[in-house]
Amino acid sequence: MQIWIEVTDFAKIKYARVCVNKYTLFVGPNNCGKTFLMQLIEGINDAWSELVDERSIISLCRESNDNHTIYELSASTIEQFMSIINENVHEKIEDIILTEFNRKINVGNVKIDICLDKDEKYIIYNSDYFSEITRFLEEKLENSGNIDFLNNMDRNISVLIEEIPEDGQAKLKGIYLSLKQNKTIWKNIENLVLEIIERKSLFMPASRNGLMLLYKDFFANKMDSVVAYRFNEFGVEKQRENSLNITSHMYKFLRFLQTYHEDQMAKEQLEKEIAFFEKNIIDGKISVDQKNGMVYTSREEQVNSPMYLTSAMVNEVAPFYLAMTSTEQYDRFIIDEIEASLHPQKQLEMVRFLNRLRNNGAEFIISTHSDTFVNRLNNIVLISKYIKRTGEKNVLHELEIEEQDLIDDGDLFVYEFVVKENGKSVVVEKNCDSKYGYQFDLFTSAALEVYNEAFKVGEIIKDE
Repeated sequence: MQIWIEVTDFAKIKYARVCVNKYTLFVGPNNCGKTFLMQLIEGINDAWSELVDERSIISLCRESNDNHTIYELSASTIEQFMSIINENVHEKIEDIILTEFNRKINVGNVKIDICLDKDEKYIIYNSDYFSEITRFLEEKLENSGNIDFLNNMDRNISVLIEEIPEDGQAKLKGIYLSLKQNKTIWKNIENLVLEIIERKSLFMPASRNGLMLLYKDFFANKMDSVVAYRFNEFGVEKQRENSLNITSHMYKFLRFLQTYHEDQMAKEQLEKEIAFFEKNIIDGKISVDQKNGMVYTSREEQVNSPMYLTSAMVNEVAPFYLAMTSTEQYDRFIIDEIEASLHPQKQLEMVRFLNRLRNNGAEFIISTHSDTFVNRLNNIVLISKYIKRTGEKNVLHELEIEEQDLIDDGDLFVYEFVVKENGKSVVVEKNCDSKYGYQFDLFTSAALEVYNEAFKVGEIIKDE
């Protein structure tokens, strides 16, 4: 599945069409709209529960009788579903922007596309009867698992499966139960649809070093009363109000830092990735305890230091450790200026680190001004394509990288923000050349300018 967002006449962006659920890279000059587009993507993701409504769910219905109802997200239903979703986007986009940016921003049009892979199919089966659910799962799943706990429950039950065409099997992706008397069947179905398309996303803004040092002070005189809540039939729902004069993603990031709790199981699941992060990027360890808060221990000195005494680099990348080890598990990371405070050598290692997370299922939307970062990613893409084509993995030793560092170029979407004479940006998707990979006019022209300048300097001082 690929999820695309198309935008026209938004802030400085004249036109953009970008994939948002794989590995997406933005490059471009300052003040060209990269961060604005990333924020808009985050805002739309947060609004999925408002965009998916009863009418869109009905469009997915394939079969209905007294015993069960079957909904299907597939090539045969996606067009009508997305047509309704985009009607809702058109109706709600101003509110989405106001919620995310905390101010009005003019926009021409926003459209969402979901492109399913060949034969990709998701089925939601809903029934009041345990026997019906059991029959369905036994038919679809090679091993339906132990679901006896559902037996004899006076509840409406909904299950979500993903069909796997390669082996003819399917994968159970979710189960929802609802009390019949509360009539929450539509909420069940909605939640399962959101399981497919919504992302648990963490936006890491620029200036993470400063935010890491000051987030406690920010909240010291703030109370949760600044965020309004209301009660509805499904429980507590946060109002789309913000009296802090900051963007929604900024508030959520600060709140993430403040409410972080370590999850031992998460640490174990990402043990290898954390070990790489500690050895190759921060040269030490980060730990968190209630007494001392967040502490950095350098590998060489073995001295525990509070974060305000550590380097800007450690503070800049510390949110990665927190995200990997948090009780809040994230599907996607939106990272503004990934290279901030990183020495070029550390940028090289950051590329490997992100590739390893991607190969473990993480999704990324990243902006950068660093030709070092881009060129390292480009090199790994080229060698990944070579190994995929030839099977010759022995070259990895020569390049001092490992198989976990490789990246499938089919998962990578690279975009360059090109500023036109009128000051507006057009976002251009870059193709991967089979010989040279990705080429960027922005970096090429800057490198050429430095080269020519060095040549002139050499000519001036050669006879001194």
